[in-house]
Amino acid sequence: MLIYMVRHGESEANAKKIHAGWAPVPLTEKGKSDAQKAGETLKKFSFDKVYSSDLLRSVQTSEIALPEKEATLTANLREISVGEISGKSAEECVKIYGDEYIKNKANKNFRFCGGECHEMHLERVRNFFKTVCDEGNEKVLAFCHEWTIHCMIELTVNKNPHNTEIRNGGVYEFEYTEGNLMFRGEVTA
Repeated sequence: MLIYMVRHGESEANAKKIHAGWAPVPLTEKGKSDAQKAGETLKKFSFDKVYSSDLLRSVQTSEIALPEKEATLTANLREISVGEISGKSAEECVKIYGDEYIKNKANKNFRFCGGECHEMHLERVRNFFKTVCDEGNEKVLAFCHEWTIHCMIELTVNKNPHNTEIRNGGVYEFEYTEGNLMFRGEVTA
């Protein structure tokens, strides 16, 4: 089985360098262009099933990239929840929380501010992967978020997720065969 994951196009939060988490953040004009470019890359494939995070920026990306394919929305593909720091810059968070923010951000643990920890996010991605495996499709596409893709890479047998840049509008390929999930890298047009 092949799984393709697309990071949403640039969002207003990306452009402003603020935390988004689960906020309903729309794409910028550049983000819409990122989505169109992802669509160009995806044209060479056909997919048995298309999924999208239910967050606005991913839904918009899926609608622009593949307007002819309706995506099944799922919360399992959401970005990590950052709780009450959503909408704040790193500088604002340091002023409010100090070292607690710095330490927890590095560990992807936002429980201190009402969000999720990395393990909670990873469990959602595992649930998505289990759903995909149970359905038995050959080619699956998922529109999602940077750290959701990092979590998926973490489930693979061959790659350290933190050494991989996940760019806005990037398309990333995974292969699941003989019980092993492999990260095959970024797909280019």
